[in-house]
Amino acid sequence: MTDLLCDGQKASEGTQLAAVIDIETTGLRPHLHEIIEMAVLLFSFRSRPLEILGIVDCYVGSQEPKKRYSLSAVSLHGIPLRDVRGRKLDVKRIGDLIAKAKFIIAHNAQFDRSFVGRLMPSSTRKPWLCSLTGIDWEKMGYTSSGLASLLHQHGYGAVTSHRAEADARSLLWLLSQCGADGRSYFDKLVSANSRVIKILTRD
Repeated sequence: MTDLLCDGQKASEGTQLAAVIDIETTGLRPHLHEIIEMAVLLFSFRSRPLEILGIVDCYVGSQEPKKRYSLSAVSLHGIPLRDVRGRKLDVKRIGDLIAKAKFIIAHNAQFDRSFVGRLMPSSTRKPWLCSLTGIDWEKMGYTSSGLASLLHQHGYGAVTSHRAEADARSLLWLLSQCGADGRSYFDKLVSANSRVIKILTRD
């Protein structure tokens, strides 16, 4: 297996691209709250068989919100306002990466999509796959579908949760792992989505 956490892999002939996205926000409601940190990992994969190959490109950025956010939000993601003051997300760069992706994966995709869609409406036209609900973790014997718990149970090591880049990279690693049946979680997630399968078989 290619070192997934090593940036700069090249997309070779016969491979395709997808993206993992993770965000940190000032709250839970997209119409009231804002993205303050975002990571987009563009990765290559082989569609026959479905296999993650490695990270091709990566963007990580932060943005000062228009409104101050609460200490409860800081306690969750550990990003004080001083760390994002004066910063702005590179929307063009984010858009360029998303445009290259056949689909987008997020752990709790409904949440991420609702915020990213407000930042970049074109992203909602892409298929979004949810690694939280799109894989039957309980059936495979895992007591929690939370990312930190799953990583711990797969021996990932120390987990720095609730920071966009760390969560995106660890999610990509998790998806590259295999269940007891020998199939990767990436395979399970993609194969269960008929819209994505149609896109891949058409190309």
